[in-house]
Amino acid sequence: MTTTLLPRGLVLFSPDFRVKLVLPGPEDDEHIARLRSIPSVRKHMPFLPTLTKAEATIQRELRSQDPSILDIVIYARTFMLDEDDKDGDSYSFAGVSGVFGLNTEHLACEAGIIIAPEWQGKGLTTPVFYTLLKYLFEHRDMHRIHFETSAENVAMNEWLDKVARARLEGCGGVCVKGALSKGRDSRAALS
Repeated sequence: MTTTLLPRGLVLFSPDFRVKLVLPGPEDDEHIARLRSIPSVRKHMPFLPTLTKAEATIQRELRSQDPSILDIVIYARTFMLDEDDKDGDSYSFAGVSGVFGLNTEHLACEAGIIIAPEWQGKGLTTPVFYTLLKYLFEHRDMHRIHFETSAENVAMNEWLDKVARARLEGCGGVCVKGALSKGRDSRAALS
């Protein structure tokens, strides 16, 4: 059965350890505030308010108490961005992901992602969502996960179509894609 307890200290690694997903901490507030003000992010998510570092702190603290929300910070191995990182053991802030509307009655939720511009095109979306969805299906007992993206976000729409094999459920200014249900072979779609 799905628990309503929040996963304190949650740390998830992608199978290849290129990506680490963690709960946001004070060290992430400035990164998150910066990410939310980048024009390319604003273009696809104009509904998200910009945040100061202080506002990001308040938001993190309030949202951490809400069992229907699971905010995640994405860290990626720096060798993917910086060829000078020879040991490959360092991780850098690469974006955020989140789960909203965690519904323990209907076992459904919505997931989203914002990849920092310097990390876009580096192949992070698939390992991030594979790792997050595996956690949601196997440890939170979710049965259905929805994705919503702007009709203009070509890259995300293509990823949802080609990689996640999500089907379009409606599209006005926002495309709602009913992605991955527990009965589908989500591992094959995302591996």
